[in-house]
Amino acid sequence: MRVWKSGSERSTCMSGASTFDPGVGALCKAPTTASAWRTIPSWGLVAGRDKAIPPAAERWMYSRANFRKVVELPTSSHLAMLSHPQDVADLIADAAKATT
Repeated sequence: MRVWKSGSERSTCMSGASTFDPGVGALCKAPTTASAWRTIPSWGLVAGRDKAIPPAAERWMYSRANFRKVVELPTSSHLAMLSHPQDVADLIADAAKATT
């Protein structure tokens, strides 16, 4: 739970953990035929206190994939949408405006 709960209410984290579908992992086993990030414009968010994905790894992946915009949230954990909802909503809005 500590991996992704920082900055969120315990009840919210417990609810998220109890509804996480372990079957989603099966999707990672399906073979891919192309890398979508090579052709689809992308935006990213670096959660500075993420313990599930190291922030340095996030930055590297975003840089490698040539993301159009990357927002840094130094105080955010893995669940940025819960601890920083407005920042996440703004990033989504920016992406939507840029692609419509």
